[in-house]
Amino acid sequence: MNIDNSVKREEWYKSLGNKRNLYVYDWGNYWVGFDNGKVNNGENFIKIYLSLDREHLKEGVRQLISYLESENIYHTSKSTAHVRTDDVIIRIAPEDYKSLKKIYDYIESNEYIKSGINKVNPFLPTIGNIGVMYED
Repeated sequence: MNIDNSVKREEWYKSLGNKRNLYVYDWGNYWVGFDNGKVNNGENFIKIYLSLDREHLKEGVRQLISYLESENIYHTSKSTAHVRTDDVIIRIAPEDYKSLKKIYDYIESNEYIKSGINKVNPFLPTIGNIGVMYED
């Protein structure tokens, strides 16, 4: 299945200003990954789910990833070009509730992101407009 993958790695890397500590990579056929190299893959991440409509997806993700970088929030994240109930997933270190609160507050205060939010998967525990759960 081919998708309109408007989130090519090179495009994202360019739009995020080639941030020194940010790795941008293809994550399978449908996702683009963002990683600042500080979270270990074996950890039981806190996963934050966000769904944005197509109009707000690319710029919303750019703003969100830029915010994570500006706040030095350690993360492994991904986004897809498909509009789904989980088109943006941010993984942060377990027990990093301070960063979870910062991310939640940022999303709630960002009018651009808020105007494009769709409902997340109804089977996820939610805080406001985001789904939150542990990896396992």
